[in-house]
Amino acid sequence: MGYRMEMNKKSDKPLYHQVEEYIKNKIATDQLKPGDLLPTETELEEILNVSRTTIRAAITELQHAGIVTKQQGRGTFVAKKPYEEQLPLLKSFTEDALAKGSTLKSSVLGKDIIIPGEEVAGRLRLKEKAKVFKLFRVRYLDEEPIQLTTSYVPLKGVEGFHFEEIDFTTASLYEELEKAGVILDSGEEIIEVDVAGPVDAALLGVECGFPIFVTKRIVYDDKNVVVEASETRTRGDRHRAVIKLKR
Repeated sequence: MGYRMEMNKKSDKPLYHQVEEYIKNKIATDQLKPGDLLPTETELEEILNVSRTTIRAAITELQHAGIVTKQQGRGTFVAKKPYEEQLPLLKSFTEDALAKGSTLKSSVLGKDIIIPGEEVAGRLRLKEKAKVFKLFRVRYLDEEPIQLTTSYVPLKGVEGFHFEEIDFTTASLYEELEKAGVILDSGEEIIEVDVAGPVDAALLGVECGFPIFVTKRIVYDDKNVVVEASETRTRGDRHRAVIKLKR
């Protein structure tokens, strides 16, 4: 984009919208690829001969649409393909990502046995204090941190689940539970929207206040017993939920 061009100031389309379309076209024609750094606002002013305000308005719209993403101190980048969650399917992040051909890894920040508090115990339907396996991971998709996942697994009834021997940087929790004899049957999710706090910002590489999808999931076995409760915090620019409806 190293040449000067003129926006059509007589067009019915607002100038910022023309700037949006210009950048979208560069992406659609592979002149800008996912992960590429956009020119600076100053450079875009020079190339497109429009004001800084117009450039910022266009970038804001592209950011809201998930087409570009801003990184503090680094600039504005073409957004990478979002993690697409097929909501009717009970799949783990690992299974879903690998099925789409993505490069996946996790960083395990916590792997402990705990006695859960009232809120977690309630989600797990535990009537008395019982030991629970807690797993806290940062999930990376194509080398970029996009998700924080905290999973809670009651240990009663899953004696074959030898968590201390499992490398959860690559292993799927669901696959390991199935190896231990658990028959995963169904689940339910609640999806909320939040903003990044200091922990999210530090681990996901975003700014405080950045949009975050919060997914709270409960998974049941074939006897309708809760075998996992989890909370996932995913970067808003790297998440898309797909729900298939039929009438």
